[in-house]
Amino acid sequence: MASLTTLKNTAIVTGSFLSGAMITLSTITVPVLLETSTHPPQLLHQWVRTYHYGHISLPTISIATAILYFYIAAYQGAREQPWRKAALVGFLTIVMVPFTWIVMSSTNGMLFGLEAGNRDHSQFFEQGANRSGLKGANSSQSHGLGNVSVGIGVEMATLEGVRELLVRWKWMHLVRSLFPLMAAVLGVGICV
Repeated sequence: MASLTTLKNTAIVTGSFLSGAMITLSTITVPVLLETSTHPPQLLHQWVRTYHYGHISLPTISIATAILYFYIAAYQGAREQPWRKAALVGFLTIVMVPFTWIVMSSTNGMLFGLEAGNRDHSQFFEQGANRSGLKGANSSQSHGLGNVSVGIGVEMATLEGVRELLVRWKWMHLVRSLFPLMAAVLGVGICV
């Protein structure tokens, strides 16, 4: 079994890595997407793929890191040593998961919905629906943030709306990234 010091150091390193990986999504990846994508379906698809790959690894790292901190808290508590700080650090590391469900799910849902709608209807437009006059029927009518109706119940994302949603997501994600960063900073204190 690894020593307690090794577990503490591992938790700090994984938490720091987690926070760094998350912060780069808001400070590098999303800004690059916003600056280089001028076609809403492409921008949405790139965000969905970025989210997919982040979703595979980042929550897992968060949970594994929190488990390390909770183990440290239990170990120290069983030996009548200070344990609350380790438990708090574990909580701060894992709180990004419920933060996503509570704070970000609405924006995530809008982005996923727009991407799915654009994907589902792209074939319709590629097959000549625009040439048949369907797009002009009510193309200026807005139906919520990020999309516009283009006839017969089909909604397509606008670039301005998608960008607005991604900027909102970027800031919420940056806030979410601060939880494991705070945990890593506080985690250093449990190693001394």
